[in-house]
Parts: sequence; C-alpha cells; structure tokens
Amino acid sequence: MPNLTDSFEKVIFATDAVGFSKLVSNNEYETLASLKECLRIISTTLTSFEGRIFHSAGDSVLAEFDSSDNALSAALATQELLNTYNSDTNLQKIEFRIGLDIGEVFSDGDNLLGEAVNFASRLESFAQPKGISISNRFYQ
Repeated sequence: MPNLTDSFEKVIFATDAVGFSKLVSNNEYETLASLKECLRIISTTLTSFEGRIFHSAGDSVLAEFDSSDNALSAALATQELLNTYNSDTNLQKIEFRIGLDIGEVFSDGDNLLGEAVNFASRLESFAQPKGISISNRFYQ
C-alpha cells in the first residue's frame, strides 16, 4: 500500500505520442532517436514554465504545475516546438497529444496520484494529434 501524504491541488499535464507502437514497428531506430529529442524538448519546455515531471514511461510524460497559466503556456509552447522539430528533422516525425486538468492529488514520494492525474491522462487520449484537451475544471 502506498504511503500517501495529505491531498493538495495541482495542475496536471499529460502527454503521449500518437501511434507510437506503429511508428516503432515501421522504423525502430529512427523513431527512438526522434523520441529522445522530443522528450528533451518536452522536458526543457516544462521546466522553463516551472513544471515538474513526476512520471514518464516510454513515450508518455506526466508533469505538475502550481499555475494553470504556466501549464497552458507550456502546452502551447510544447506543441509549437515539437511542430518546428518535426518540420526540420530528417528522422521519424512524432506527434503528441496533451491533456490538462486541475484537481486534488496525493503525493507518494515524488509521484502524484489521484483523480486529476487520471483525468488528465484520459483527456490527452481524446485530443487531436498536435492538440490540447482541457477539462472544465481547468477552463473555469
């Protein structure tokens, strides 16, 4: 059982590559090399807007923000920078979707758990490629 601390409110940013498994099966080396650069872009952008990555696995990233303005700015900048990268690279082009939610989370060490994390991840899956989905809670 996780050792959870008290709950608190955070803005959650979830992103994942579109069709990543298919891209890897078509050209593993190019896709993984491109993914490495995309993840560097995402990480640098999130940090520059005061975000903190609390979980990543393969082609997905979860981050937290204290400010919804910073999270939205980071999401917009991330998509713009990834679009520029995809326009300029000779490697596999990878598109990402982003979901943003705000709500109560629980800390389990450096990881965050809770409805806002789950909902941001679900929202991400509904976004269009190169798009951003936001929850009603985030919008308000």
